Amino acid sequence: MHISRRCGSDLERGTWIDPDAGKVTFAAYADRWLTERPELRPRTRELYEGQLRLHINPVLGDLELAQITPSRIRTWRAEMIAAGGPGPSTTANCYRLVHAVFATVVEDGAVIRNPCVVKGASAEKPAERPVATDWGRACRRTGIDGLRFHDLRHTGNTLAAATGASTKELMSRMGHASSRAALIYQHATRDRDAAIADSAPW
Repeated sequence: MHISRRCGSDLERGTWIDPDAGKVTFAAYADRWLTERPELRPRTRELYEGQLRLHINPVLGDLELAQITPSRIRTWRAEMIAAGGPGPSTTANCYRLVHAVFATVVEDGAVIRNPCVVKGASAEKPAERPVATDWGRACRRTGIDGLRFHDLRHTGNTLAAATGASTKELMSRMGHASSRAALIYQHATRDRDAAIADSAPW
C-alpha cells in the first residue's frame, strides 16, 4: 500500500518512471535511437556508429540506462582523456552523442535526469592553425615541414583581418554562412598588435 501511494505521488509530480524501462542497455537503446532517425545524413550516421563502436559502447554499452550515473559519465570521459586518445574533438563529439541519446531517454521516461552534466564537456577546442610567415623560409632552410596547404587559406584570412577587414568582409572572402565560422580565422597578429601600439596616443 505504501508503494502504491508513492507511485501515485510520483505520477502527480511527474517524476514517476517505469522501473523496467531503465533496464534496457545503453547499446540497445542507442541502436534504436539511430534507427528512429532516418533524417540523419549517411556520413553523420556513419560517424555516430563509429563513435559508439569504438569509444562509447566498450565502456557504457552493456550498462543498463538506470545504471549510468553522472559519476560513470565523468569517469568514462576522464579515462578517454587520460589515455591520450581519442583526440579532444572526438572526445567532445562522443560526449555530445551520449548526451543526445540520454535526452531522448529522459523524454521516454526511462530515467528522470540526463547524467551528462559535465560542464564544458561538449565544447570542441581545435588546435590553432599555424600562419605562414618568413618564421616559413626559416623552416625550409632547417628542413622542418609543418605547414599544410589548407593553412594558406587560414593565413590569407588572418592577414586580411589584420588590415581591419570586417567580419562580414571575411565571411564573403571565405564563403562562410555564419560569423562564428569566420571568426575562427580572425586572429590578432603580432604585426597588427604593433600597429595598434604605435597608433596609441601615449
